[in-house]
Amino acid sequence: MSVFIDLDSVWRDREQFPNPLDYTLTAKDVETWTSSGRTVRAMPQNPNERPLDFASSIEVRAATLPYPRIELFAEESLVVDSIDGTSTLFTVDPSGLSVDDVVMTSTPFGVNGINRNTQYWVVSVPGPNSFQVSLTQAGPVYTGFVPGGPGLFINMSIIPPADYDRIMAALNKALQLLSYPRIYIDFHSTSYKDAYLIRAAGGRVADAKFILFQERIQLDDRQTPLWIHYVCRFEQVMRFRRNDTVSIRFFTRDGSTIDCYDEGDLEVPIFPQRQSLITFEVKPYLRDAAFVHHAADPIQ
Repeated sequence: MSVFIDLDSVWRDREQFPNPLDYTLTAKDVETWTSSGRTVRAMPQNPNERPLDFASSIEVRAATLPYPRIELFAEESLVVDSIDGTSTLFTVDPSGLSVDDVVMTSTPFGVNGINRNTQYWVVSVPGPNSFQVSLTQAGPVYTGFVPGGPGLFINMSIIPPADYDRIMAALNKALQLLSYPRIYIDFHSTSYKDAYLIRAAGGRVADAKFILFQERIQLDDRQTPLWIHYVCRFEQVMRFRRNDTVSIRFFTRDGSTIDCYDEGDLEVPIFPQRQSLITFEVKPYLRDAAFVHHAADPIQ
């Protein structure tokens, strides 16, 4: 009699909750949720105590966060189609590049001399479909590329000088995600925010309901990292209502909310690859010694 809750932050109210790793589903978001066809009410041993009608076992079945890469933060891009000699790159379409632009890629080609996560400064634009770069701003033309193409189809992000500080700051903040040994999740019905469900020294991470451990990194066919998949190896028991609004927050060991994918600019279309995805399994819980098992009262 399980109920599955699948949360994709692309569906959240982005105006109210710009961070896809920290949001609440509104009443409208859950208006189609209903209690299961057969709701179990757990009766306390003490007849003077109020019954709990939502004693639930909850388990994280899957959790995925975007891998921090330059393509998630730079709005413009180009496709390198070929490399002539050791220094000139040619694009499929007019690049629109200017001197002092920076180009980067997360795709680990390497064999053509284009290295991932390396800042290449544009120092020459001989034609609309060609450019040359340096490893330093206004430095000498880089001559370490390997001739190839046409047909290389190497995607590279463009970082204009005016946006350089903003984009690089956002990327560097997102890269901190890779340094966390584990991630904590607060997931609760808004009416019932139980704390200290995970025992930690000094009551730290009081809001944590689940602990996520990195399992694997998903790559595309060119070995570009796209998603980080996490696992949680335990289930949690807490008060939870299946038709109540819920809040979800990803945070670090010091309690700080992970906010590396802010989407506060509503003029920019939502980016599906910046979202958090998580699936929960919710089922009745009747194994706690605090409740008399045979006194479970089925409510139709």
